[in-house]
Order: sequence, then structure tokens, then C-alpha cells
Amino acid sequence: MIEKNIQDIVPQIPGESDASYCRLIIMLTHGCRTLKELHNHLEKENHKYYVAYDTLKKNSAKDNWQKRIKKYDQHLKQELIDETEDIFQQLNTVSIHEMRELLQDLHELRQDIMKRFRNKNEKFNSSSALKALNDYTTCYNRATEIYYINSRHPLVPDTNTTNTHNTDEKLEQVSKVLYGEDDD
Repeated sequence: MIEKNIQDIVPQIPGESDASYCRLIIMLTHGCRTLKELHNHLEKENHKYYVAYDTLKKNSAKDNWQKRIKKYDQHLKQELIDETEDIFQQLNTVSIHEMRELLQDLHELRQDIMKRFRNKNEKFNSSSALKALNDYTTCYNRATEIYYINSRHPLVPDTNTTNTHNTDEKLEQVSKVLYGEDDD
């Protein structure tokens, strides 16, 4: 079964056989970026779409696989950039409790960027990785700044009631949010 998302990004072209299209989709979903890698994968898995290497070369040339693979890779890169931008847009609207989740999302995004950059099967070049990491760094710096400001906000005592016990409780609450546990 072909994933709907991949069908939308890289649709089957007129005249392309179902078998050829399925081989292209297998190539995309399994991270194969050369015909040799696809051939080895299909052979190793004893896949029903396994064919001779020359047949793969004919499929690729006839159905313009390289252009379609580039389109798919560009879509994946754009998804990462969009995700970073979405997180950046959320920064000014989140509370301190939501900020911890946002920082975790940013951390996972950074790991994904680095994983894609290090994966030799993905065409995620250094300029794309640097752009995504630069966006990540900007987001992370802004997020930590907002997190710090928001965490400090409850510490400002109300001018009408200056109860030191209440301030101590707020300090403990902020400490729990920032560090997860009490400082015992």
C-alpha cells in the first residue's frame, strides 16, 4: 500500500506502469537514492518488484525518477523548514508550561535535522542543514529567552499583598517547572 502523502508529492505519471511506480515509491520510502541501492534492497528483501538492474535503469530513464526524487527530497526539506517556522510563530503565544513542550519539540527537530544530514541515503546537503539549524538556533534562543522571562514573571510580588510566604511558594513552583524537582 502506497502512503497517501507520497502519492500527493510524487504522483504516478501517465504511461508509467504500476510496477515501475511501486519501485520508485519503494526507493523513496526506504531511503534508497541510487538505482544500485534500490536493486540491492529489492534483492535482499526478495521483493515481488525485484527486477534486473537494467530494467531499473530503463524505468528510471523512461519515467524521470531523478527529477521526481529531487522533488520528494525538496518537499522533505521544506517540511523541516515549515516546522521550524511554525514553532517560531508559537513562541510569543505560549505559557511557561507549554514552553517546556516547545523546547522539547525544538530539541527533537534538531535531532531530526542532524539525522537527515548524517544519513548518506538522504540528499540533505550542508546548506539546507545549516539553514535549518540556523532557524533552529534562532527559535531555541528566543524560546529560552521567553521561557526565562515567563518564569521570572510570577516572582514579581503584588504591590497590594507582599507576603513572603506566598513569594517562597512561587519560587518553589518556578523551581519545579525549571528543574523538575525541589532543591532538597
